[in-house]
Amino acid sequence: MVRRIGSPIRLRAGSTGCGDFELGGPDGNLPTEMRPKSRRPIRTMSILVFQEGEWLCARWLEHDLAVQAKTLSSLYVRLHRMIVGHIAVRFAHGQRPFEDLPPAPRKYREMFDRSKITLPSEMFRFSVKSRALKIPPPTVRVAA
Repeated sequence: MVRRIGSPIRLRAGSTGCGDFELGGPDGNLPTEMRPKSRRPIRTMSILVFQEGEWLCARWLEHDLAVQAKTLSSLYVRLHRMIVGHIAVRFAHGQRPFEDLPPAPRKYREMFDRSKITLPSEMFRFSVKSRALKIPPPTVRVAA
């Protein structure tokens, strides 16, 4: 299933319910008015998973984005949906994704650095098909 959000952004539902998405036309390029003036790639994606009460939480440390869910699979779905939604809305409004988002508070980075428990990055891999934006495989750690 493909849904259109504005003309240059297509979301495709995949087997996980999150799917992948494509930005731009068939060649992967964005329209001129939506192209970033300077391409600032996302170099790292550090995800901290922790529990608050009955909820599992995932926080992207380089850009202070967080979601909650009751199960690990739901957490992945919500994190993916939030990131895809952020990108889609920003591009639809001619803005660069993640550009003005601050990093997560220091305490979450410290929790991430102390953690020795990792989750396979394949669980949280985000499929983005665009020359304008590349998201690297995440490093996912569970807070002890």
